[in-house]
Amino acid sequence: MKSSLSYVQKQDREEATRSIHYLKAKIEETNIADMQLVFYQLIEEQTKTLMLAEVSDEYVFKTLSPAKVAEEKAKPKRALIVILGFMLGGMLPVLIVLIRHFRRSKNVDSKL
Repeated sequence: MKSSLSYVQKQDREEATRSIHYLKAKIEETNIADMQLVFYQLIEEQTKTLMLAEVSDEYVFKTLSPAKVAEEKAKPKRALIVILGFMLGGMLPVLIVLIRHFRRSKNVDSKL
């Protein structure tokens, strides 16, 4: 991962340097003050990019806050899952047996 980040950093430095050289050449070519002002502003932006790429170790990604180990366990709560599974696993078969029993008793009563 470090090599890909340094590659992006190197690529941005080279691109900013080329842009600055190009803009300086364009300033030399033009005599229009407004255009020169625009070129100087573009050079300023590229210089900022170049500075950030050379100075910052975390050029592409910034660490906002360091990672922390959780103090409490997060979800899923295994004990709750086990208890609910046990209760449902016990109640469901009982419910099925009761339903079958009452259906059979109705069938036996209706035949009499």
